[in-house]
Amino acid sequence: MKTLAVPLMPSGRPYMIQDKVRIGARGSALSLKQAMIAAASMREIGFETEIVPVNSKGDIDRSSPLYKMDSQGVFVDSINRLLVSGEIDIAVHSAKDIPSAIQEGLVVSAVLKRSSPEDCIVSRPGTGIMGLPRGAVVGTSSLRRKYDALEVRPDLKVRDIRGNVDTRIRKMLENEFDAVILAEAGIQRLGLDIPHATLPVRQFIPSPNQGIIALMTSSGSPFSGVSRKIDHPETRVAYNYERIASETLLVGCSHPAGILCVPGDPSSTLMVRIRSDDGSRKVELVEEFSSMGEFEAILEGLSKSVGELR
Repeated sequence: MKTLAVPLMPSGRPYMIQDKVRIGARGSALSLKQAMIAAASMREIGFETEIVPVNSKGDIDRSSPLYKMDSQGVFVDSINRLLVSGEIDIAVHSAKDIPSAIQEGLVVSAVLKRSSPEDCIVSRPGTGIMGLPRGAVVGTSSLRRKYDALEVRPDLKVRDIRGNVDTRIRKMLENEFDAVILAEAGIQRLGLDIPHATLPVRQFIPSPNQGIIALMTSSGSPFSGVSRKIDHPETRVAYNYERIASETLLVGCSHPAGILCVPGDPSSTLMVRIRSDDGSRKVELVEEFSSMGEFEAILEGLSKSVGELR
Protein backbone atom coordinates (compact mmCIF):
# COMPACT_ATOMS: atom_id res chain seq x y z
CA MET A 1 0.00 0.00 0.00
CA LYS A 2 1.31 3.46 -0.96
CA THR A 3 1.71 6.14 1.68
CA LEU A 4 0.97 9.83 1.10
CA ALA A 5 1.94 13.06 2.79
CA VAL A 6 -1.26 14.42 4.34
CA PRO A 7 -2.01 18.07 3.44
CA LEU A 8 -4.69 20.11 5.16
CA MET A 9 -8.24 20.64 3.94
CA PRO A 10 -9.42 24.27 3.53
CA SER A 11 -10.98 23.92 7.00
CA GLY A 12 -7.52 23.26 8.45
CA ARG A 13 -8.27 19.63 9.21
CA PRO A 14 -6.04 16.96 7.67
CA TYR A 15 -7.36 14.79 4.87
CA MET A 16 -8.23 11.32 6.12
CA ILE A 17 -6.22 8.76 4.17
CA GLN A 18 -8.12 5.47 4.05
CA ASP A 19 -6.72 1.97 3.57
CA LYS A 20 -8.36 2.00 0.14
CA VAL A 21 -8.92 4.80 -2.35
CA ARG A 22 -12.68 5.38 -2.39
CA ILE A 23 -13.88 5.87 -5.98
CA GLY A 24 -17.38 7.27 -6.43
CA ALA A 25 -19.45 6.65 -9.56
CA ARG A 26 -23.07 6.40 -10.69
CA GLY A 27 -24.71 3.06 -10.05
CA SER A 28 -25.40 2.21 -13.70
CA ALA A 29 -23.61 -0.76 -15.26
CA LEU A 30 -21.64 1.53 -17.58
CA SER A 31 -20.61 3.95 -14.83
CA LEU A 32 -19.51 1.11 -12.58
CA LYS A 33 -17.52 -0.37 -15.46
CA GLN A 34 -15.82 3.00 -15.96
CA ALA A 35 -15.07 3.09 -12.22
CA MET A 36 -13.52 -0.37 -12.52
CA ILE A 37 -11.31 0.88 -15.36
CA ALA A 38 -10.23 3.83 -13.20
CA ALA A 39 -9.63 1.51 -10.22
CA ALA A 40 -7.44 -0.75 -12.35
CA SER A 41 -5.35 2.27 -13.37
CA MET A 42 -4.94 3.28 -9.72
CA ARG A 43 -3.91 -0.26 -8.78
CA GLU A 44 -1.24 -0.13 -11.48
CA ILE A 45 0.45 2.68 -9.57
CA GLY A 46 0.16 0.86 -6.25
CA PHE A 47 -3.16 1.80 -4.63
CA GLU A 48 -5.92 -0.46 -3.36
CA THR A 49 -9.40 0.72 -4.28
CA GLU A 50 -13.03 0.60 -3.22
CA ILE A 51 -15.93 1.60 -5.52
CA VAL A 52 -18.79 3.60 -3.98
CA PRO A 53 -22.02 3.62 -6.11
CA VAL A 54 -24.02 6.88 -6.01
CA ASN A 55 -27.47 7.73 -7.40
CA SER A 56 -27.53 10.96 -9.43
CA LYS A 57 -30.49 13.20 -10.28
CA GLY A 58 -30.35 11.86 -13.83
CA ASP A 59 -30.66 8.29 -12.56
CA ILE A 60 -33.59 9.06 -10.25
CA ASP A 61 -35.64 10.88 -12.94
CA ARG A 62 -35.68 8.45 -15.86
CA SER A 63 -38.79 9.79 -17.58
CA SER A 64 -37.97 13.40 -18.52
CA PRO A 65 -36.03 13.95 -21.76
CA LEU A 66 -32.51 15.07 -20.86
CA TYR A 67 -32.75 18.21 -22.96
CA LYS A 68 -35.87 19.27 -20.98
CA MET A 69 -34.16 18.79 -17.62
CA ASP A 70 -31.83 21.27 -15.93
CA SER A 71 -29.02 19.13 -17.25
CA GLN A 72 -26.02 21.11 -16.01
CA GLY A 73 -24.49 18.57 -13.66
CA VAL A 74 -27.51 16.26 -13.69
CA PHE A 75 -25.22 13.20 -13.64
CA VAL A 76 -22.32 14.58 -11.58
CA ASP A 77 -23.52 16.81 -8.73
CA SER A 78 -24.50 14.05 -6.29
CA ILE A 79 -21.11 12.38 -6.66
CA ASN A 80 -19.23 15.67 -6.38
CA ARG A 81 -20.98 16.48 -3.11
CA LEU A 82 -19.43 13.33 -1.62
CA LEU A 83 -16.07 14.45 -2.96
CA VAL A 84 -16.37 17.86 -1.29
CA SER A 85 -17.48 16.28 2.01
CA GLY A 86 -14.57 13.84 1.96
CA GLU A 87 -16.75 10.72 1.77
CA ILE A 88 -14.98 9.64 -1.43
CA ASP A 89 -11.47 10.39 -2.71
CA ILE A 90 -12.02 10.30 -6.48
CA ALA A 91 -15.14 10.82 -8.58
CA VAL A 92 -15.33 9.05 -11.93
CA HIS A 93 -17.42 10.77 -14.61
CA SER A 94 -18.11 10.51 -18.30
CA ALA A 95 -16.27 13.68 -19.29
CA LYS A 96 -19.12 14.78 -21.57
CA ASP A 97 -21.41 15.05 -18.50
CA ILE A 98 -19.18 17.54 -16.67
CA PRO A 99 -20.55 21.11 -16.86
CA SER A 100 -18.40 23.83 -18.43
CA ALA A 101 -18.05 25.57 -15.06
CA ILE A 102 -16.46 23.07 -12.67
CA GLN A 103 -17.32 23.59 -9.01
CA GLU A 104 -14.73 25.64 -7.14
CA GLY A 105 -12.27 23.46 -5.28
CA LEU A 106 -12.59 20.52 -7.66
CA VAL A 107 -10.33 19.60 -10.55
CA VAL A 108 -10.21 16.99 -13.31
CA SER A 109 -6.87 15.54 -12.29
CA ALA A 110 -6.77 12.75 -14.89
CA VAL A 111 -8.40 11.63 -18.10
CA LEU A 112 -7.98 8.05 -19.24
CA LYS A 113 -7.22 6.96 -22.79
CA ARG A 114 -10.17 7.82 -24.98
CA SER A 115 -12.34 5.04 -26.34
CA SER A 116 -14.30 5.55 -29.56
CA PRO A 117 -15.74 9.09 -29.60
CA GLU A 118 -18.30 8.13 -32.26
CA ASP A 119 -22.01 7.44 -32.06
CA CYS A 120 -23.38 4.10 -33.17
CA ILE A 121 -26.81 2.80 -34.12
CA VAL A 122 -28.07 -0.44 -32.59
CA SER A 123 -30.79 -2.39 -34.38
CA ARG A 124 -31.88 -6.01 -34.61
CA PRO A 125 -30.24 -6.56 -38.03
CA GLY A 126 -27.24 -4.39 -37.07
CA THR A 127 -27.69 -2.20 -40.12
CA GLY A 128 -26.37 1.34 -40.52
CA ILE A 129 -28.79 4.24 -40.51
CA MET A 130 -29.24 4.12 -44.29
CA GLY A 131 -30.31 0.48 -44.06
CA LEU A 132 -33.25 1.09 -41.73
CA PRO A 133 -36.72 0.68 -43.28
CA ARG A 134 -38.62 3.80 -44.29
CA GLY A 135 -40.37 5.40 -41.30
CA ALA A 136 -38.35 3.40 -38.77
CA VAL A 137 -38.71 4.48 -35.12
CA VAL A 138 -35.35 5.52 -33.65
CA GLY A 139 -34.77 6.23 -29.96
CA THR A 140 -32.38 8.85 -28.55
CA SER A 141 -32.32 11.24 -25.59
CA SER A 142 -30.13 13.73 -27.47
CA LEU A 143 -31.32 16.65 -29.61
CA ARG A 144 -27.96 16.56 -31.40
CA ARG A 145 -28.44 12.93 -32.44
CA LYS A 146 -32.09 13.56 -33.33
CA TYR A 147 -31.33 16.41 -35.72
CA ASP A 148 -28.31 14.67 -37.25
CA ALA A 149 -30.40 11.56 -37.88
CA LEU A 150 -33.25 13.54 -39.46
CA GLU A 151 -30.82 15.40 -41.70
CA VAL A 152 -29.55 12.09 -43.09
CA ARG A 153 -32.96 10.35 -43.05
CA PRO A 154 -35.89 12.83 -42.90
CA ASP A 155 -38.37 9.93 -43.04
CA LEU A 156 -37.34 8.52 -39.67
CA LYS A 157 -39.52 8.87 -36.57
CA VAL A 158 -37.15 9.93 -33.79
CA ARG A 159 -38.56 9.54 -30.29
CA ASP A 160 -37.23 10.26 -26.79
CA ILE A 161 -35.82 7.34 -24.84
CA ARG A 162 -34.40 7.28 -21.32
CA GLY A 163 -32.61 4.66 -19.28
CA ASN A 164 -29.19 3.10 -19.09
CA VAL A 165 -27.51 1.49 -22.09
CA ASP A 166 -28.92 -1.96 -21.32
CA THR A 167 -32.43 -0.53 -20.76
CA ARG A 168 -32.41 1.26 -24.12
CA ILE A 169 -31.22 -1.84 -25.93
CA ARG A 170 -33.88 -3.93 -24.19
CA LYS A 171 -36.59 -1.50 -25.34
CA MET A 172 -35.31 -1.89 -28.90
CA LEU A 173 -35.26 -5.69 -28.65
CA GLU A 174 -38.83 -5.62 -27.29
CA ASN A 175 -39.91 -3.73 -30.45
CA GLU A 176 -40.61 -0.36 -28.80
CA PHE A 177 -38.03 1.03 -31.24
CA ASP A 178 -36.52 -0.19 -34.49
CA ALA A 179 -33.14 1.21 -33.49
CA VAL A 180 -31.42 3.31 -30.81
CA ILE A 181 -28.47 5.67 -31.15
CA LEU A 182 -25.82 5.40 -28.42
CA ALA A 183 -22.22 6.31 -27.74
CA GLU A 184 -20.09 3.52 -29.18
CA ALA A 185 -17.72 3.75 -26.20
CA GLY A 186 -20.48 2.45 -23.93
CA ILE A 187 -21.03 -0.62 -26.10
CA GLN A 188 -17.30 -1.28 -26.15
CA ARG A 189 -16.74 -0.84 -22.41
CA LEU A 190 -19.64 -3.08 -21.48
CA GLY A 191 -18.45 -5.70 -23.95
CA LEU A 192 -21.94 -6.08 -25.39
CA ASP A 193 -22.33 -8.61 -28.18
CA ILE A 194 -25.06 -6.69 -30.01
CA PRO A 195 -25.29 -5.88 -33.74
CA HIS A 196 -24.48 -2.22 -34.28
CA ALA A 197 -22.95 0.11 -36.84
CA THR A 198 -20.62 3.06 -36.24
CA LEU A 199 -22.13 6.30 -37.53
CA PRO A 200 -19.90 8.42 -39.82
CA VAL A 201 -18.25 11.10 -37.72
CA ARG A 202 -18.71 13.77 -40.39
CA GLN A 203 -22.49 13.17 -40.28
CA PHE A 204 -22.71 12.67 -36.51
CA ILE A 205 -20.09 14.90 -34.87
CA PRO A 206 -20.08 13.65 -31.27
CA SER A 207 -20.68 15.58 -28.07
CA PRO A 208 -17.60 17.30 -26.63
CA ASN A 209 -15.46 14.82 -24.64
CA GLN A 210 -17.58 11.81 -25.64
CA GLY A 211 -15.70 8.58 -25.00
CA ILE A 212 -13.45 10.08 -22.27
CA ILE A 213 -13.39 8.92 -18.64
CA ALA A 214 -12.52 11.76 -16.26
CA LEU A 215 -11.21 11.44 -12.69
CA MET A 216 -12.15 14.39 -10.48
CA THR A 217 -10.62 15.19 -7.10
CA SER A 218 -10.57 18.02 -4.59
CA SER A 219 -7.80 20.36 -5.70
CA GLY A 220 -5.97 20.08 -2.37
CA SER A 221 -6.41 16.34 -2.02
CA PRO A 222 -3.31 14.14 -1.98
CA PHE A 223 -5.03 12.08 -4.68
CA SER A 224 -5.06 15.06 -7.04
CA GLY A 225 -1.34 14.77 -7.73
CA VAL A 226 -1.35 10.98 -7.58
CA SER A 227 -4.07 10.55 -10.20
CA ARG A 228 -2.16 12.78 -12.62
CA LYS A 229 0.26 9.88 -12.97
CA ILE A 230 -2.39 8.02 -14.98
CA ASP A 231 -3.37 11.02 -17.13
CA HIS A 232 -3.29 10.11 -20.86
CA PRO A 233 -1.44 12.91 -22.73
CA GLU A 234 -3.13 12.70 -26.15
CA THR A 235 -6.58 12.38 -24.60
CA ARG A 236 -5.82 15.35 -22.34
CA VAL A 237 -5.04 17.47 -25.40
CA ALA A 238 -8.38 16.57 -27.02
CA TYR A 239 -10.21 17.03 -23.71
CA ASN A 240 -8.79 20.52 -23.23
CA TYR A 241 -9.45 21.72 -26.77
CA GLU A 242 -13.04 20.44 -26.75
CA ARG A 243 -13.78 22.03 -23.36
CA ILE A 244 -12.29 25.35 -24.47
CA ALA A 245 -14.45 25.24 -27.59
CA SER A 246 -17.57 24.40 -25.54
CA GLU A 247 -16.93 27.23 -23.09
CA THR A 248 -16.10 29.77 -25.79
CA LEU A 249 -19.15 28.90 -27.88
CA LEU A 250 -21.39 28.70 -24.78
CA VAL A 251 -22.44 25.14 -25.49
CA GLY A 252 -24.21 23.39 -22.61
CA CYS A 253 -24.99 19.70 -22.12
CA SER A 254 -28.52 20.09 -23.50
CA HIS A 255 -27.62 22.05 -26.64
CA PRO A 256 -27.65 20.24 -30.03
CA ALA A 257 -23.91 20.60 -30.51
CA GLY A 258 -21.10 18.37 -31.68
CA ILE A 259 -17.43 19.22 -31.09
CA LEU A 260 -14.53 16.85 -31.77
CA CYS A 261 -10.78 17.46 -31.77
CA VAL A 262 -8.48 14.90 -33.36
CA PRO A 263 -4.93 15.67 -32.16
CA GLY A 264 -2.17 15.29 -34.73
CA ASP A 265 1.39 16.28 -35.54
CA PRO A 266 2.01 18.86 -36.89
CA SER A 267 -1.69 19.78 -37.19
CA SER A 268 -4.87 18.80 -35.38
CA THR A 269 -8.42 18.72 -36.75
CA LEU A 270 -11.42 20.47 -35.22
CA MET A 271 -14.95 19.43 -36.19
CA VAL A 272 -17.90 21.53 -35.04
CA ARG A 273 -21.64 21.44 -35.74
CA ILE A 274 -23.96 23.56 -33.61
CA ARG A 275 -27.68 23.87 -34.31
CA SER A 276 -30.43 26.16 -33.09
CA ASP A 277 -32.61 24.55 -30.42
CA ASP A 278 -35.34 23.80 -32.97
CA GLY A 279 -32.82 22.30 -35.40
CA SER A 280 -33.77 24.64 -38.26
CA ARG A 281 -30.37 26.36 -38.54
CA LYS A 282 -26.79 25.28 -38.03
CA VAL A 283 -23.17 26.38 -38.05
CA GLU A 284 -20.52 23.82 -38.92
CA LEU A 285 -16.88 23.50 -39.95
CA VAL A 286 -14.03 21.02 -40.26
CA GLU A 287 -10.69 22.80 -40.04
CA GLU A 288 -7.06 22.06 -39.22
CA PHE A 289 -4.93 24.10 -36.83
CA SER A 290 -1.30 23.95 -35.72
CA SER A 291 -1.21 26.24 -32.68
CA MET A 292 -3.35 27.61 -29.88
CA GLY A 293 -3.43 30.93 -31.72
CA GLU A 294 -4.91 29.31 -34.82
CA PHE A 295 -7.39 27.40 -32.67
CA GLU A 296 -8.53 30.58 -30.92
CA ALA A 297 -8.88 32.34 -34.27
CA ILE A 298 -11.19 29.56 -35.49
CA LEU A 299 -13.35 29.90 -32.38
CA GLU A 300 -13.44 33.68 -32.70
CA GLY A 301 -14.73 33.33 -36.24
CA LEU A 302 -17.37 30.84 -35.10
CA SER A 303 -18.61 32.78 -32.08
CA LYS A 304 -20.60 35.40 -33.96
CA SER A 305 -22.30 32.84 -36.19
CA VAL A 306 -23.17 30.65 -33.20
CA GLY A 307 -24.54 33.67 -31.35
CA GLU A 308 -26.95 34.32 -34.22
CA LEU A 309 -28.47 30.85 -33.75
CA ARG A 310 -29.80 31.79 -30.30
